[in-house]
Amino acid sequence: MAAEYRKNICGYVTKKVMREFINDTYKKKVEDLCSIYGANYGSARNMYIQKIEQVTGPSHIPLLFECPKWDSKGNVKVFLEFFKWFLRERYVRHLFTEGKMEQKNAYI
Repeated sequence: MAAEYRKNICGYVTKKVMREFINDTYKKKVEDLCSIYGANYGSARNMYIQKIEQVTGPSHIPLLFECPKWDSKGNVKVFLEFFKWFLRERYVRHLFTEGKMEQKNAYI
C-alpha cells in the first residue's frame, strides 16, 4: 500500500475521532472525561473545533496533543483519553456502518 494512501487514512481516522469528540453523540462521554481531568467541556470542544482543519496527515497529529499556554493540560488529556477510547471501542463499528472505504483492512 502506498505511503500517501496510508497518510490519507491516518488523516481521515484522526478527523473522524475529532468530529465525534466535538459532536453531541458522545457529549456525555466527553463531559465525563472533563470531570475526571478537571477540564471544561465547552473549552475542550472549542479547542478541537479550531484544530480540526489543521489535520491532514500523520505529521499533524502531534499538534492535537500540544497544550496551549492557557490550558492546564486538561483539554489535551480529555482529548487523548477520548481518542484512545474511541479507537478501541467505537471506530471499527463506524467503519463498517459507514462503508465508505474500499480497503477497510487498511483502516483497521
